[in-house]
Amino acid sequence: MATGLSDYPNALPNLHSSPGIMRGLLDVRATMLNNDILLAAARALADVVDRRRLSPQNITPDVFSDEVSPRVAEAVGQTAIRLGFAQRPLPEGEIYDNLWDTLYGNRMMLH
Repeated sequence: MATGLSDYPNALPNLHSSPGIMRGLLDVRATMLNNDILLAAARALADVVDRRRLSPQNITPDVFSDEVSPRVAEAVGQTAIRLGFAQRPLPEGEIYDNLWDTLYGNRMMLH
């Protein structure tokens, strides 16, 4: 289990989730945040974990992973769109690409 407390294994600081959640909601102008959106963010976080280092003491993404915020933002935004909470629907991949470009320039695009 992950926790927000840094003195335990699997600390999950806000820097992993909050930027991506907020960016995804803002990009699509979401009118609502619910558990489905938060679960999408959690799944995106889980997908970023390096499987080679996965263990009971290591279930969270590396704190320096550059994939976390763009993937969480994309998952949050697309879930808000699917649920009908988006005032500005965007095509799949656009939230990811826009945030990646904002954070890192376009030195590497995955889509």
